[in-house]
Amino acid sequence: MALDTLYTTPTLSELISRIEDDYEARLPGEGAKLRRSFLYVTSRVFAGVLWGLYGFAKWQSRQLIYDTIDDLETMKKVASVWGIAYLSGTAATSTFGFTGTESTLIPAGTVVALANGVEYTTDANGTISGGSVQIAVTASEVGVDGNIADPAEVLELVNPIAGINSTVSQMVATEGGTDEEGLAGLKERVLDRIRATPQGGAEADYVAWAKGTAGTTATVDRVWVTTPADGEVNVKFTIEGSGVAIFPPAGDITLVAAEIENDDANGYAQNRPVTAEITVEAPDQDAIPFTISLNPNDSDTQDAVEAELEALFVRESSPGGTIKNSDILAAIAAADGVDHWSLDAVDGGAGTADIIAGTSDELPYLGTVTWNTAP
Repeated sequence: MALDTLYTTPTLSELISRIEDDYEARLPGEGAKLRRSFLYVTSRVFAGVLWGLYGFAKWQSRQLIYDTIDDLETMKKVASVWGIAYLSGTAATSTFGFTGTESTLIPAGTVVALANGVEYTTDANGTISGGSVQIAVTASEVGVDGNIADPAEVLELVNPIAGINSTVSQMVATEGGTDEEGLAGLKERVLDRIRATPQGGAEADYVAWAKGTAGTTATVDRVWVTTPADGEVNVKFTIEGSGVAIFPPAGDITLVAAEIENDDANGYAQNRPVTAEITVEAPDQDAIPFTISLNPNDSDTQDAVEAELEALFVRESSPGGTIKNSDILAAIAAADGVDHWSLDAVDGGAGTADIIAGTSDELPYLGTVTWNTAP
């Protein structure tokens, strides 16, 4: 039973009617329902206060049950009780090049910005020598917005400095920014921890350790644990994203492996069992192309279909796994704006085919979609 059906709070109109009826019962003839009378006004004032209190009580009731919590700060507190660290995100870092008059000082804390408003601050003082100087910088806010994908992006000083050119250049890639964990992700980790009690190296333990890794390019969202042989544990994972971006780079794999080990100061693993030999890796890539005839065949409808297919792969795809053709058809049919369509080809084969991973290590993911216009 849904929480909101267990106790229904009165509406504002119902509260007003209750108070007016109480006035009429206790002060007969005073005209609690006469417009602009004192009792008419106070009925609405008191009802407004009560309605706010009822609303707060209803909100608070949702925070008392873990799976209905809708407040991130409350969820953080619950997570801390269960020993689960919140993934607070990281700020992008880089090195910027400044040019200007010889010996001019650029103080620490100097702000540089992109045209879209994303700002970076210098981490230390820098002095122009030989016409230029390179200074380490950090994005002013955490998040992927601080990563610069295009090295040709123009950066400028927010506040001019005499003797320093306003245009600033990227000397190394600006990257490493990750978003803060959202409510849904944190709640999922807390519920997983509650439902799967740690058992000294059970499958659920490896999943929790991997998903709790901080600093990865994007949040770890799917984890598969297998035991190829006695004493061996293989952990494969993906990160949030779409297309090929779900496959973690080498740096993320290193971070997840370190979290699973969680070595202390003496180099002893605090998480994984001492007898387990762990391999952490990304699944092998298996791009699945589609050919779809669509009507209307416009960008909005195409985007809606691709979003449904991406969600399908997240739900159903696994290393060495199979996705049924019926699930593919259902995903396309669920896309907003689709009038009529046909699935012409899947993975180079017939449109009636299932998606089957090539090997036990390969993870099917959404590849290129070729669009035709359905008659």
